[in-house]
Amino acid sequence: MISPLLPVHVILLGVGARESNPVKLRVRLSGPDAIHDALIAAHSFAERAALDGADASRLAIVVEELVTNLYDHGGLSDADEFEVDLVLNSADVIVTITDPGRPFDARRIADDVRLPDRGGGAGLRLVRSWASTIDYRRIDGRNRLVVWLPLAGE
Repeated sequence: MISPLLPVHVILLGVGARESNPVKLRVRLSGPDAIHDALIAAHSFAERAALDGADASRLAIVVEELVTNLYDHGGLSDADEFEVDLVLNSADVIVTITDPGRPFDARRIADDVRLPDRGGGAGLRLVRSWASTIDYRRIDGRNRLVVWLPLAGE
């Protein structure tokens, strides 16, 4: 069952067996609680998709890191709305984030480059180390980042 703590702007797109009908979740977020709401959505998705502990933790960390970066580095304000889509298939969880922030292709940052401010790029290096594939595109003034997280299982 989806957690009652999910934000009201969550749309459950589909549920079912991984092979025939992937589990999908879309959240539209904005405001001062957006990072927290994205994390709650990731945990709820992991529960609904029956991810094991390690896969659920990796998903939550990746979602939190990417959404936090929207505010810390992407120039998003509390008024800006973005979407997080989560899809489970037989091999991985696909995380798609679409936002109106500044153009930023996480694939183009070298591993030894330190980004300004707090973390210095450690979060992006972590996301890249866990992802099998990362795709980025700028479409109609919005960023679209897609991260494939392979299921490791415990």
